[in-house]
Amino acid sequence: MLLKKKQIDDIVKADGKNPKEWTDEVVSNAQMEILQGKSEYYKEWKQEVISKAALELLMENQNKQSNQQSHSTDKQTNKGGEMNG
Repeated sequence: MLLKKKQIDDIVKADGKNPKEWTDEVVSNAQMEILQGKSEYYKEWKQEVISKAALELLMENQNKQSNQQSHSTDKQTNKGGEMNG
């Protein structure tokens, strides 16, 4: 559940803090955790990035294998279809 900006501001003000300064500090701290690899967001992002790269690698390898099989089949078809003249 995400709170609306007004709700957040009210909570922060009730604690006696400036909402803009508090927000800037919270976001800055979260950014540092992400950059340092300490955040759960970073872990999720990293897993997503390497999963995507692994899937791309798998697709590239499958395409290479498919192309190799296609060339191999083409060569066999051409050999079988040649006529001696």
